Amino acid sequence: MKKFARQGVLAGIATLALTVTGCSSTPAPAAGGDAKAAAEITFLTFKSPNLTDEFWKKQVAEIQKTYPKLKVKIEYTPGLDRQGYAKQLLATGNLPDVIWDAPLNDFVKANALLPYETSDLTDISVPASAGAINGKHYSLTLGAQVIPAIYYNKDDFSKLGISTPKTFAQLETAAEKIKAAGKTPFLIGGGADSWASTIFLDGIITSDVLGTTPDWQEQRKAGKVKFTDAAFASAVTKWKGLFDKGYFNSDALTVDYSALSAKFANGQGVMYPMGSWAGTTKASFSVGVFPLPGQKTGQTTLGLNYGQALAVSAKTKFPAQARAFAVALATGKGANEAQLNSDSLIPVVKAFTIPDATAPLIKDSFAVYKTAGAKNVDPFEWTQGANALPSGFNAEFDKGAQGLISGQGTVSSFLTAMDKAYDDLNRQ
Repeated sequence: MKKFARQGVLAGIATLALTVTGCSSTPAPAAGGDAKAAAEITFLTFKSPNLTDEFWKKQVAEIQKTYPKLKVKIEYTPGLDRQGYAKQLLATGNLPDVIWDAPLNDFVKANALLPYETSDLTDISVPASAGAINGKHYSLTLGAQVIPAIYYNKDDFSKLGISTPKTFAQLETAAEKIKAAGKTPFLIGGGADSWASTIFLDGIITSDVLGTTPDWQEQRKAGKVKFTDAAFASAVTKWKGLFDKGYFNSDALTVDYSALSAKFANGQGVMYPMGSWAGTTKASFSVGVFPLPGQKTGQTTLGLNYGQALAVSAKTKFPAQARAFAVALATGKGANEAQLNSDSLIPVVKAFTIPDATAPLIKDSFAVYKTAGAKNVDPFEWTQGANALPSGFNAEFDKGAQGLISGQGTVSSFLTAMDKAYDDLNRQ
């Protein structure tokens, strides 16, 4: 699922108990850690237009066919800030047994998560660093996302005689042609969803900086590189240059993510830099997608986010059952196909084959993920695990970048401020 706003959430949650046995009380922990022993666990997740209450009921019911003595109480976050809400539950001692999208670094520091066993990872194909901190895996990857891909109006491209850009220079040429035709070249967001204003910037940084120096974020943590260094400054300047040329929508700083996606679906912009979840876009025109191009033809860097993951509470009374539930949800064929079709979440289960009936745009998004010859790296601002940015830094970066395109300061002053913010937060 997509990255959401980071504001705190104070409302209560709706719960739904799904049971397959008649027992009404929580059983004692099973001796020997039998994953099929009777247990009642809680599962914190979220609802969206794509991932509905009915969807989650179906996934749990499917798992209960294998674990018939397992009761699962689903708890839903009341808003879009899943990680913020999980923090509140941890602070009050009410953390569920299984959590979708926990703030990994913060929770590991708080000793709040149970590490997975090596056997739990057997059927999942992700980099060894995904969900790993200090050599232990604390999150079980559910799928991958390309951060970002470029979704576009194929009809407008055809009318304007634009071919799919293979280099960044060709992308800029396409943008100029689109602007000259009186249309908006790129749609970016803002408002409460500040991440939507920087996802395109994240992609440029990922391509130009991490594509050349994949361990840049690790080096930044060690103090070996800075945001003010030439390579990083050049990437930010490139993004700022697109804004200065009038290639972004005029309401970029005020339109939230939902309105932004609607603007693209309604044809109010020609190109839409967004995560691969945009593969579910329904529009009145033909939608295509291509990877963010690099400096040269064939020089493609893909930022792959493996952050959509399941974590298990360290205080669960049923560790074997909770882990088994998480593994079943992450690796089940039905769940993977359902999430691919409902949210364009790219399965990372080994030997997965995309079904023939999959929607064309989702297939195209999957093809971007499989781009031949691409260099795959952690996407800037989206990295999980040991090399993630310090807690709180993303909000500072997004706010600063928004300020940059609203006339507040220069690239140099922005990046100087980011170095200070990073160092301050990294010491905490």
